[in-house]
Amino acid sequence: YQPIVDAATGSLFGLEALIRWRVDDDEMPARDIIALAESAGQIGPLGRWIVTRSLEDYASLGRDDLKLHINLSPVQVLDGSFLDHLISVQKDNGISPENICLELTERTFNGDPESARTTLRHARDLGFRLAIQDFGVEYASMANLLHVPVDWLKIDRSFVAQVGEDERVQRLVRAQIVMADCMQVDLIAAGVEDQEQADWLKEAGCVLQQGFLYAYPIEAADLAAN
Repeated sequence: YQPIVDAATGSLFGLEALIRWRVDDDEMPARDIIALAESAGQIGPLGRWIVTRSLEDYASLGRDDLKLHINLSPVQVLDGSFLDHLISVQKDNGISPENICLELTERTFNGDPESARTTLRHARDLGFRLAIQDFGVEYASMANLLHVPVDWLKIDRSFVAQVGEDERVQRLVRAQIVMADCMQVDLIAAGVEDQEQADWLKEAGCVLQQGFLYAYPIEAADLAAN
């Protein structure tokens, strides 16, 4: 779980659930795990396990002041049993749906965009929050904002990495911040690794941030102690 921090106050805003797989002393990154699961036809069961496990961990914290962000695969969103499973686990753990944010990539809308949008609008109607991560990287970003009532946009780490030194990147990020304000959605900057990046983003208007500057991912067993 990686903390999401309010850079203006230093307070903890939420947690993003991240999957890792350790083989001996090596740790497989999430992108490789997801690619392997997709190629093996196991992304559906893996996605259900992640939802179940992360909601159970979140409930055990007893911190309903925090938001829990969970990444979804495109296959999950198009699975007809996805929402039923999510609602069942949410209710079993006594979690308010408003405290759960479903994070999506632009790939979610590539295969069957209308079905994906319908499912996500239903989830939003039930109270779950939505975020589009890696915003601005894929071509369909603007179109999806017309059809899906998202709550957060996540500024991609590729922009954040250069925001302290590249004026063109700074202009692009400022444009994202202005657009988010016009759309009445909030922003989270991903991959913040140094204080210069954090300060620039905060001054530009993006106060919700996550990255190694604040914390590396924390094991579930260690969350309560932090």
